[in-house]
Amino acid sequence: MNTKEYKNTIKETIKAKEVEQKFYKNQRKTVRLVGERKVSPSDAAYKVLCGKADLTEMYIAYYCIKHRIQMDDENKQKVLDILLPKNESADYRWNYAKTYYNKWYAELEKIFENEKKDAE
Repeated sequence: MNTKEYKNTIKETIKAKEVEQKFYKNQRKTVRLVGERKVSPSDAAYKVLCGKADLTEMYIAYYCIKHRIQMDDENKQKVLDILLPKNESADYRWNYAKTYYNKWYAELEKIFENEKKDAE
């Protein structure tokens, strides 16, 4: 796997989470539900809330990887102003986004090192 394929894997992970989010958003309706009920409205509402937080953190991490921005204190405000303007929980989201970033960036570094070895 090369770096481009791994970035596509990250995008697919985010897209799968988005599809799941759309499903749960529909399931939390109590009156005008489209389709059949598979999850209770309260469970769906909770999953939408958690999914929103996860997606926000994934977007922050992916943005930093895509634009080759290190997730450190120097770049923190610049990235948050772009992605989460006027959001009170921006610092909180930043800290959790670091977990996705560290995991994904570590994998990308391994792949990059393997590509260097193969090129030699």
